[in-house]
Amino acid sequence: MRLAVPYQIVMMFVSTLTLSASSRIFAGLAVLQTLSLALALVGLRFKIPVLHRIAAPASALLVLNAAAVVGLYKFLTTTGPLWKIWNSNKPREIEQTHDVKKIPFPESGAITLGAQIGASNDEGLIQGTKIRHS
Repeated sequence: MRLAVPYQIVMMFVSTLTLSASSRIFAGLAVLQTLSLALALVGLRFKIPVLHRIAAPASALLVLNAAAVVGLYKFLTTTGPLWKIWNSNKPREIEQTHDVKKIPFPESGAITLGAQIGASNDEGLIQGTKIRHS
């Protein structure tokens, strides 16, 4: 159902524009729809703080519906494995890193974050990051 929403919105906009010639109510609705679309586009283009706060929900709706249309198009037109839709490169090997960074910690001064991929869970590994107080 989610993939049908963008097309239903377009059909609603076209039907409102068509019916606006014969009814003042539909003419008013067509103006409101056009203004909301313009607000969403302006909100995406210009990052004016007050305008952005008002236009952000309309812009998000526009972007999400555009992503649904593009996603369906890519799904229907992709030949070969579907994982190529999202990742066009070959999968890369994960490198082991042992970078250690000191981050200020409010209570004990600092914590040490060391990314240790492949360490066992006995050492306190939480999704690739070992956290220990120093």
